[in-house]
Amino acid sequence: MSDGFKIAMVLTIGGFVGIFALIFAGSSTSKSSAPPPITAIPQKSIGLRAVETSTTNRPPLFKVFRQKEDIPVSMVVAENTSDSQLKSLLWYFRNKIRSDKFSDLGINVPTSKQWGSGSYQSGMLVVFRGRRCANEVFETKGPGICGTGEHDSAFYQWGIDNNPRKDVGAIFSKDRTPVLVFDSNDNWQSQMEKQADPTGRRQQELDRQIEFAYTQSVILSKQGSDMTMHIGHLSNELTMQSVSFSSEHNRDAYLLDFFIEQRETLCGLGFKTVRLEAEKTAGKSYPIPCQHTER
Repeated sequence: MSDGFKIAMVLTIGGFVGIFALIFAGSSTSKSSAPPPITAIPQKSIGLRAVETSTTNRPPLFKVFRQKEDIPVSMVVAENTSDSQLKSLLWYFRNKIRSDKFSDLGINVPTSKQWGSGSYQSGMLVVFRGRRCANEVFETKGPGICGTGEHDSAFYQWGIDNNPRKDVGAIFSKDRTPVLVFDSNDNWQSQMEKQADPTGRRQQELDRQIEFAYTQSVILSKQGSDMTMHIGHLSNELTMQSVSFSSEHNRDAYLLDFFIEQRETLCGLGFKTVRLEAEKTAGKSYPIPCQHTER
């Protein structure tokens, strides 16, 4: 591995910002304040691949140590839990999260906030061997009982770039070197996802829609706009939120320009409607004037 080769993965959940850096130059890994979120570590870029290819291995016993909305969930396992068992546990987490079975993991508090409301669309599970350091995720004033730095043994993150299926799992070696177990480049699907979308075609379309909404939101933020975009609850609907959309006149004026600039792109991505919302308002959906309304 070449000196100075670095890859970073960033998580931002509310006020808690974590950064996991893979540094192959002999230095250790730490989580600290960082730029806006970027994509998960691509396996091909670091020459690693997931060691497990299924979720059939029995995971070790685990317990939720503490959970709070919009903060990573702290999990604990026995101190003598092996790396192999941790890998199995991450696969177990992945299967449950991607199947929307949060209660099976003991998670009953929203793991993130999406546009002001509690959500499970993104989050992080941080695993500690033993309980001694498990509270450090929630400590904001100085080092905790285990001192400076971080002492988790593994993590699972999902909802990267606002995409619930964009995830990553890794364990840490004794010298805090991250070891990738899996990431979303493997195109893995839970059984529930396979049943809903056996060919994976709908997910590919959804991934493109999510990427568009995320990219546009970043651009708007850099321009100083309060507007955000995300994928709505209805199939193929783009939801846009801004204070200015409380006025019907403003909505109509914005849509006219937006459709002129983006209609072709929106139709090509499979969007059928655009929903404009202001905070704490129901909003209104508008059909996109595509040449072919049926897909």
